[in-house]
Amino acid sequence: MGKLEFFPLAPDADNDSTLYHLDFAGNVPLQGAQGIAFKVTEPAGNPCCDGPESRSGERWMAFAETARGVEELLSLVTARNDASHCDDPEVDTETTYHAEVKFERDSSDRIIAVTATFQEETKEFSGEIAKPRTVSRRTGALRYRWNPAGFQFEEIK
Repeated sequence: MGKLEFFPLAPDADNDSTLYHLDFAGNVPLQGAQGIAFKVTEPAGNPCCDGPESRSGERWMAFAETARGVEELLSLVTARNDASHCDDPEVDTETTYHAEVKFERDSSDRIIAVTATFQEETKEFSGEIAKPRTVSRRTGALRYRWNPAGFQFEEIK
């Protein structure tokens, strides 16, 4: 017989009214733990976000069972789209973010490191014929190494 346990998906879980969608993303074999990953989607049509602001996104989240209960091991944003419409002055902005998650494995096929390679771009739209203008663009990589003694992923700087 199985057990379904819900865990917080947002930093302020008590005040979070987002309707998340969870999809199984795979097993996360680690030294000293067996994790499970989910793709957590925050769709644009959430009831909290009516009006001039729109937010949608996706995260890759890994969890593992411990003596203290279920613990989050790592949470990586893999997609985000934030849009803002303003009538005064008439300038709209949109920020898009996309990351690809890759795993480094040891000879026993356990995950020893995770890398998220990302691209983020912010555009402004202004005027009657809303032509986009790129305001900022950034790329990079976030790297994490599994620390079995600390039972956590640690960021590699």
